[in-house]
Amino acid sequence: MMKYFFLVLTALIFFSCGKTQSCIDMNNVDVTGVCDNSFNPVCGCDDFQYRNECFAKINGVTSWIGGPCP
Repeated sequence: MMKYFFLVLTALIFFSCGKTQSCIDMNNVDVTGVCDNSFNPVCGCDDFQYRNECFAKINGVTSWIGGPCP
């Protein structure tokens, strides 16, 4: 039973890492970027909630949907 548990756990880690890496464009990360602090949350393709679209953009997120992450 433990063998299957580790197999499933490994698969989950592998697929979640691929998802995160594929939706962040490191060329678009702007460490000097400035955003206003207005709270209009968006859920990035990396399943991370950003304060607003600007924060998603300067963190290199390639796509997001409006609203908080589930």
